[in-house]
Amino acid sequence: MRSWPHITAVAIALCLVTWTSVMDLGAQTRDDEGQSATGPVPGDVGAQYDPNADEALYLLVSINGRDTGLVAEFALPLQSRRMMAQREELQGIGIAAPRDLGQTVFLDQIPGLSFVYDVPSQTLSITARDAALVPVEISAVPQRDLPQAQAGFGVVLNYRVTANLGDDIFDDGFRAETAFASLDLRAFTPLGVFTTTGTVSSRIDDPGDAAFQRHDTSFTIFSPGRMVTVTAGDFTTAGPTWARPVRLGGIQIRRDFSLRDDVVTSPMLSYSGSPAVPSSIDVYVDNVRAYSGAVASGPFNLSNVPMITSAGEAVFVLRDAAGNEQTTVVPFFATQNLLARGMLDFSFEAGRMRLPYGDGRSAYGDGNAVALSLRYGVSNRLTVETRAEALGALRMVGVGFHAVLFNQAEVSLAGGQSVNGQDSGSFGFGALRTEVGGVGVRLSTRRTFGTFQDLASVTWEERAAASDPATVVPSFGAITALDAVTLSIPVFGAGSSLGLSLINSERSDLTNTIVSASYSRQLPWRAASFRINAFHDIAGDGGFGASMGLSMALGGSAHASAGLQRDRYGRVDTVAGLSRSADRRAGSYGYRVNLSGQNTSLGATYQTGFGRADLALRNGDAGGSASATFDGALVLAGGGLFASNRIQDGFAVVDLGIAGVPVSLNNRAVARTGASGRALVPDLRSYRLNRVSIDPLALPLDASLGATAIDVVPARWSGVALDFGGQSEAGALVVLRDASGVFLAPGAEVRLAGSSTAFTLGYDGEVWITGLGAHNHITAQTAGRTCTAAFAYAQVADEQVYIDGVECR
Repeated sequence: MRSWPHITAVAIALCLVTWTSVMDLGAQTRDDEGQSATGPVPGDVGAQYDPNADEALYLLVSINGRDTGLVAEFALPLQSRRMMAQREELQGIGIAAPRDLGQTVFLDQIPGLSFVYDVPSQTLSITARDAALVPVEISAVPQRDLPQAQAGFGVVLNYRVTANLGDDIFDDGFRAETAFASLDLRAFTPLGVFTTTGTVSSRIDDPGDAAFQRHDTSFTIFSPGRMVTVTAGDFTTAGPTWARPVRLGGIQIRRDFSLRDDVVTSPMLSYSGSPAVPSSIDVYVDNVRAYSGAVASGPFNLSNVPMITSAGEAVFVLRDAAGNEQTTVVPFFATQNLLARGMLDFSFEAGRMRLPYGDGRSAYGDGNAVALSLRYGVSNRLTVETRAEALGALRMVGVGFHAVLFNQAEVSLAGGQSVNGQDSGSFGFGALRTEVGGVGVRLSTRRTFGTFQDLASVTWEERAAASDPATVVPSFGAITALDAVTLSIPVFGAGSSLGLSLINSERSDLTNTIVSASYSRQLPWRAASFRINAFHDIAGDGGFGASMGLSMALGGSAHASAGLQRDRYGRVDTVAGLSRSADRRAGSYGYRVNLSGQNTSLGATYQTGFGRADLALRNGDAGGSASATFDGALVLAGGGLFASNRIQDGFAVVDLGIAGVPVSLNNRAVARTGASGRALVPDLRSYRLNRVSIDPLALPLDASLGATAIDVVPARWSGVALDFGGQSEAGALVVLRDASGVFLAPGAEVRLAGSSTAFTLGYDGEVWITGLGAHNHITAQTAGRTCTAAFAYAQVADEQVYIDGVECR
């Protein structure tokens, strides 16, 4: 064992070394003025860490007096004794080093930064200006992990069946004549979804004459993590606003932003600040609070603040604990066609042109078509885009951009060229959207020059060539010019608006220039509104039309309206209506009555738990007619066959094992378990968190559950089976007494023979025991003794069994 003098000498030596280290590093610390005036030391830029000559340090870092809670790796060269670190390490703790300092940075070279290294506590205290700090990024849109989607196997058939009950019911009575069904069949798997749509028509008296017309068939794979959808089969092309969509049969790979609701795809409000002390920040958009949060001292960037209105001013208020406020007013203009900076949108399609199926065929054109669209957000103020199409000898390329000007207007410009053999042409597109003095202005024009062609025009030509000339709608030629001007003017205060528009359409042999005006006003009683509309075709056939009307709410979902109208051919008619809409709740009903001088129609709707029924009666010049419609779905999933309302997106099959129990979706009752103890819950949002739950108070007294709520994330157009582990429980409340009739003491441990579960005795000798049979043996372990008892049990439906007088010996 070393002597105390030796230990004291070593301690003194360590103290001297520590003091020397602090003094040496403190000597490196310079005030802000000296640092900003002194540049990097020549020859030190890009210095590399040498593990043989440099001392590695792992230090707890504080910045401007705030403990970061982070440990970073630094290096202390033995010769220069100058603290250094890797650029990525500094970035991780919030220090921004100039790029010209290389990857390995000496801390004393960073302008606006000083530090103190405390050897005993192994801490590094940094003082830095805002320029030397990495701004804290704050998003007004909550960031969350992408939930894992669930998908099983199953089949869904959405259907809408309409029966014609007679074309002249007043003379011939009700008589079912024809039936028409619209079908949407999908089979879902964990890999993807197969879908096919079509229609069936048939005469009621001759069902063998039924004809099926297929519409679209495809297999679709969704990738929410990549925000990509892949479709093999029939689809509609996607692209810029100035590109005309067409239908193809082939393959499509496209960006699908709808798969994610946590990704901001459009430019939104942002703000940068640097409070000296921790503060709160509130954002008001047109006097409505859009965001509220807290920020630490130092620079920060707040992004993705939603714009509640299309244009206006946003007010950012920073407030510290002492109540001091800093207010900044920022004008904004909400865009509609721009992508956020760095966002990429794309679509690639290849396949054969799908010809219209209105003539009863499912034909495809000749040749393979290819289309590619790209859109990229260069900044929050500029988005560029391009579109290319090819089919046979046809080649078409277009480019365009969308931009925001001075936070006051959104401008779109595009142009392109096409070549098809000896034919060539071009197009130009421009649009402007702005607001001037509260007046909304929209301008757009699209014009073609020469013989411009794209996939849409080729589709029309192939359709005309493949169709029966007697069935082809007469063509007035391709549109060579389409211009639109729209003004939206607030008048007479809030709740009133005046709309003016001019639409000019030019074809090779026809020109229409339609001027229209509309006025609407909200009235102060019964949520009523008044409207008036008029139009005039000044360059076409000279047609003129006008209408005026009054509508009001009658309470609940009832609504009434009345009006006067004149069509373009000069016919004047009065109209009146009374309606009530049905919602998705079982038992909901609706009706509609529409009266006019030309015809009368009546209708009634009733919502059931497995579909919606509708009856319609019409009376006109041709006589009275009637039809009946039922809209619903059949679902084969989760081990059962269910009749349901139409399935739009995701759904869940709940297996509760107990009949007659209400099931809720996001705290709203939507279904009830049937005789099998199962229920189908529609209207789940795909790739979103949905909570399916049941109310324990609605369960029978003898029921037990493994869970009362389950969070589920279904895939697009898919279903999920949920097992709540429900069953009738063989349990009873047993009262235990000793041989003298006194209740056993509370806290005793009771075990049922054949079961590993321990039950705890409560007051008055009561213990709840599950897993009982017809004859049962139990053991009770008290503080001073062990006793046994036997008793019989008989389950009673929907009742809690109470067994008294069990003697434990």
